[in-house]
Amino acid sequence: MAEIINYHNALEALLQRYALLKPHNEEVELQVWIDQIRGHYQLLSVGWCNDKRVHHCLMHFDLKDEKIWIQHNSTEVELDNELVALGVAPEHIVLGFIPEYRRPKWQRAA
Repeated sequence: MAEIINYHNALEALLQRYALLKPHNEEVELQVWIDQIRGHYQLLSVGWCNDKRVHHCLMHFDLKDEKIWIQHNSTEVELDNELVALGVAPEHIVLGFIPEYRRPKWQRAA
């Protein structure tokens, strides 16, 4: 259980750090959405760009099976490396956006 709490803290710290970045458009804000009970963590961009609505998921993580699943990454950031730097064991990170057959062997049992 302590490991899950540490993973929650790592995900929250990572998302909060990137939420401090300023979008190019002042009408767009970055929002951190955390559902700790269900294990969902997201960074969203929300607002307007001229007359077009912006609502885009930049990062999406899930905590399940005692692992961090990177479900989506539309940034240039290597999120798995960022998580390892925050103390998450590499074998507890699953690249959920990659088909299982293309993941590294140590992730396939996830």
